[in-house]
Amino acid sequence: MQLRARALVNAAGPWADQVLATTKTCATGGTKRQERAILVKGSHIAVPRLHDSDFAYILQHTDRRVIFVIPYEGKCSLICTTDVNFHCDPAQVEISPEETQYLCAAVSEYFT
Repeated sequence: MQLRARALVNAAGPWADQVLATTKTCATGGTKRQERAILVKGSHIAVPRLHDSDFAYILQHTDRRVIFVIPYEGKCSLICTTDVNFHCDPAQVEISPEETQYLCAAVSEYFT
């Protein structure tokens, strides 16, 4: 079966490259795109609530990366995100011990 469309939206998330590989042509005159998606893993951890307010905090760590501390489920704080390059199977993604340590150490500089 062959379909034609004026536009194609690839909303496959981390599987975008796999979906793109199944298309025969693109809107650039019948040639496949050469760009590849760069996968980034943004890990989050939930910890006992760090503050009493209902506000989220945006922290800029010493490495200039931004970390969020968000009230979560009433008695937790959600700490996120690490944003590290990811080169494995998206179906097998999980936070690493290094990412957990990074988030805890960074937030510990702002919260006691």
